[in-house]
Amino acid sequence: MFRSQEAPDKPIEDAEEYDPARAYAARRFMRKGTLGMTPARHHGLGLDYYTQVTSPIRRYGDLLMQRQIKALLAGQSPLYEPAQLEELLGALRQPLEQSDALEKDRRTYWILRYLEERLWQETDAVVVANHPDKHIVQLCDCLFETECAHVPGRPLPPGSRIPVRIELVWPRDSVVRVSPVGPEEDPD
Repeated sequence: MFRSQEAPDKPIEDAEEYDPARAYAARRFMRKGTLGMTPARHHGLGLDYYTQVTSPIRRYGDLLMQRQIKALLAGQSPLYEPAQLEELLGALRQPLEQSDALEKDRRTYWILRYLEERLWQETDAVVVANHPDKHIVQLCDCLFETECAHVPGRPLPPGSRIPVRIELVWPRDSVVRVSPVGPEEDPD
C-alpha cells in the first residue's frame, strides 16, 4: 500500500523563515494525501514512492506493510497478494479517517485547555487571512488559528502582528474566541 499526495493546485514558494501567513495560504492549495495500491508521487515529502510502516499509534496498515517488507527482505514471497491488500485497504479507509479526526480533535482539545488557563489574558497573534467581517489569526505562543473580529479603523494585511485577548474557551466543544486589544487598551 502506498501513500501519495498530488501536487498543490498552485505552486508553493520556498521560504527562508517560517511565515504564518504564507504557511496558511500554502495549506489552502495542498491536496489531501491518499492511500492506495498504485505507487505514485508524494508531493509533500518529495518522494516518487512512499509507504508508511511506522506511526505514533500502531495502525494495522503499517503492520501489513512491515510484514510485506520483512518477508521480501528474508527472500520470501510477499505475504499478501495485491487483491488481499486491496480488500484490506477498503476496510481500513474509514477507520483511518476516524483515527486522523480523533488525533486532530485531541490536539485541539489540549491546546484549548492551555488557552483556558489564560482566559482574559492578552497574547500576540499574527493575521494569516482576512475576510469581510473578520481576520483569521494564529496565536503566536501555540500556533493555533482562530477567528478574530476586525480591528476598527486599522486595515491589517496578512503578516501583521496584533495583540488579542482570550475571551472564551470551551475545550470540549472546540470553541475559542479572541478579540483584538483596542489602541486605547494597547500598552504600547
